[in-house]
Amino acid sequence: MELFKKILIILFWLLLAGSMVFLMGFIDSKNGELKVSSIEITIQRSTDVVLITEEDVMNIIGNDENRLIGRPYEEICLEELENRLRGNGYVADVNIHSRIQGDLYIDLTQRTPLARVINSNHEPFYLSTDGHTMALHSSVIMPSILATGLIPDSLDPAVTLRTLDYIPENERNRLSALEMIYNLALSIQKDKFLSAQIEQVYINEKGEVEMIPKVGDHLILFGDLEHMEGKFNKLTAFYKEGIRYSGWDVYDTVNLKYRNQIVCTK
Repeated sequence: MELFKKILIILFWLLLAGSMVFLMGFIDSKNGELKVSSIEITIQRSTDVVLITEEDVMNIIGNDENRLIGRPYEEICLEELENRLRGNGYVADVNIHSRIQGDLYIDLTQRTPLARVINSNHEPFYLSTDGHTMALHSSVIMPSILATGLIPDSLDPAVTLRTLDYIPENERNRLSALEMIYNLALSIQKDKFLSAQIEQVYINEKGEVEMIPKVGDHLILFGDLEHMEGKFNKLTAFYKEGIRYSGWDVYDTVNLKYRNQIVCTK
């Protein structure tokens, strides 16, 4: 009796496995016959700035003349279409999938500009919030921090910039110019008060940071990125508590490079 039960169990699993193989083969054959009936595109943006449109997506995947509509899915490599879109600097991530009715879905995430950089060769480009470089858009003027000065780096879509969370503090005085700008811009963007105050970041010949405010004629000497948070805290306190008594145009420089103090010169 026990042997009979074991035989039944084995037969059950064999039949189940065979059914699954048959079903998968049936689905594959149906998918091979399935054709693209429509294309739906969803673009996620963290701001109102539009760098890539549905029309751009259609052109990149080669559907500017509806060449994908009506084509069998077995003739289309979805991974290749995703790689084409990822090759666009404005695209952070993309996922393409199909449904049994033949609909093709493209879910795309657009990168967000963080800072506008003009390097030592006077070449302009954007840094994105996820640490990549992007070409300037021909019809979009993005309000962002301007970074200039001794910046040897150029537009390189393959670059991935590091945040200070992943860089030991004793190495922060050896960051590349772009990494310095990226981390500064991230910190400024997160703070509404600082975002309203800082207009430009400049990398001087010593590789140190200087900042130009939106209001006032003074220059902010920031130095390297060691103790960055403390320096921003000092600057915020100075603007909120100090400068309102003395005025915006009293000082020529505001030096944040020294621990636990601000040195201002007239």
